[in-house]
Amino acid sequence: MKTRIKLSEIPKYKDSIIAFFKFTPFIADLMRGNLYMNNFRYYIDREIETGDRGVGDKLEASQVMANIKFRMYDNETGNLALEGTGARSNLRVKENEKRPVFCLFALISDNLVVVGENKEFYIAEFDYSEEAQEKMISEFGN
Repeated sequence: MKTRIKLSEIPKYKDSIIAFFKFTPFIADLMRGNLYMNNFRYYIDREIETGDRGVGDKLEASQVMANIKFRMYDNETGNLALEGTGARSNLRVKENEKRPVFCLFALISDNLVVVGENKEFYIAEFDYSEEAQEKMISEFGN
């Protein structure tokens, strides 16, 4: 293979998840079958408190919609009470904030560049910008 292409450009690997990784200082516990999970509220609060959109995510467990038209009706009368448009709307069921979540890092085919191949395998390298690499190292360690 002479030109470097993204693995995702090969039809068999388009939109593929290649591997999942778990970054944790408690890997021995995980390997013994002990699973520790924070709830969604932890990740929502983490971004709000720190401003960091990496591990934290204020939109966690929510439905985010853009460019919407909406109508609200009175439950008792069935009459239209309000209608309008919105650039963005976020909906979250409060109970979902308490649900535990197991976080993994996904390596996808779009993040790999094929640099060679043999009869059995494609040989690929990571394709992340310097900024993305620095962010991952700051969040997950070196």
